[in-house]
Order: sequence, then structure tokens, then C-alpha cells
Amino acid sequence: MLSGKTIVVTKCRSELGKQTLAYMAENGADIFACADKCTSGFEDYCKALGEEHHVQVSPLYFDMSDSSETKEAIGKINARSGGIQGLVNLAGKTRETCFGEMETDELGEIMRDEFLSTVIFTQGIAKHMMQKGRGSIAFVSGIAALDGGERLTAHAAAVAALLGAMRSIAIELGRGGIRVNSVAAGTVRGLWEDPLSSVRIQEAAGKTDLKRIGEPGEVAKVLLFLMSDMSSHITGQTIRVDGGVR
Repeated sequence: MLSGKTIVVTKCRSELGKQTLAYMAENGADIFACADKCTSGFEDYCKALGEEHHVQVSPLYFDMSDSSETKEAIGKINARSGGIQGLVNLAGKTRETCFGEMETDELGEIMRDEFLSTVIFTQGIAKHMMQKGRGSIAFVSGIAALDGGERLTAHAAAVAALLGAMRSIAIELGRGGIRVNSVAAGTVRGLWEDPLSSVRIQEAAGKTDLKRIGEPGEVAKVLLFLMSDMSSHITGQTIRVDGGVR
């Protein structure tokens, strides 16, 4: 499905990140697996994936909130002679903030980490995609971008901005043969880097039609679809993967 393609995946150390890498590798993609820091477990995971599926899974470590590190990482990625055909921007951490207690600096930090750094990184990769005249970009966020949520004012604002930017980016890049979409995930085990408590899992499951939370593979399969030619006429869309949240 992805044979001959090179996919960049950001923020890969979460369970969702690892599952996304697994599906991409299993389907023949070479991968740049981007993460904030190096750990032996993550290195071993990437090496094992590459060997099992006979593809290249190349870990790349940098802080997306650091402009100089991000610029250097973009240069390394774009130096690949065959070009980049796909970019998956995974969700990172989310922080709860009470609206009445939210500080300006805190809001600015969340907007930088969850919105601005992702858009700037995407811009750097997309410039080289445009030269090849093809590609697919996917953003992953939570459904707070669409529905809001208690104590999620700053987070919801940041990811809603990301979805708004996605629609405009899709318009601009469409003429260059690049598709841009997003996935709005509900409560999914391993979506965020921080594990969920059993109480939160039960509460979230009760709000869905399916009466359970999602598994990382259920989001990763949608991302695989968006990276593949099976979604060749889909762009500017947000796909909810939430089990039927009401």
C-alpha cells in the first residue's frame, strides 16, 4: 500500500506513535520516526520494525518547540534524494487549564507546543513536497477541537486553530498535488503520552455509542488510509474517530 513511499511521523514515543510506525512499516513505507528524545526502548523498537518489514525506520530526535533544532531536522529529512511523500503530525501532550486561572504565558506555551510548532514543521516539509507535485499530510488532534471540554480552554483553542489551518493549507497545497486532512480522536488508549486513569477511561467510555474507548491501532489505520492512494480524492477533511461521542 505504501511501497516506495517515505513517511515522516512526529511525536512517535506514545503508544499511538508506535502503532502508527508499525502500520506504515508493515505496508512498505520507509519512515523518519521523530521524537523529542532518544531512549533505548524506542531505538530498539524502530530497529526491529525495519528488520521485520525490510524497510528503513530512521529515528530522528529534536525539540519541535526549538526553531533551530526543527530547522536542522527538516534539512536532514529533505536531504533524502527520493523526497517525502507523507507527513503524519501526531498529537503530543494535553494540559488541563481552568479558564478562570489561566495565565497568559501558559496559554502562549500551549499554543506554541500544540499549534505553532506543528504548522512551522509542516511548512518546512511541504515546501519540498511541492517540488515533487505529490504528497499527503495528516494532523491528529482530539475532539476537543470540535466539541470543547471542561478545563480544556487552551488545549481546545490550540487544536481548533490547527484544524482551521489544515483547511486553508489544503486549499493552498491542493493545486500542487498535496492532500491535507486531519483526524479528531476521542478518548484513545495511548493517544497522549500521559496514561489515563481507570476512572477517566470508564467515564469516557460511557459517553460513546460503542461504550468503550478506542485503541491506538484504530486511529493508526485511518492514518494509513490517509497516507495511501486509497484516499486520493480526499482533502481538507476532518475524520472523527471517537466511537460515537454524544
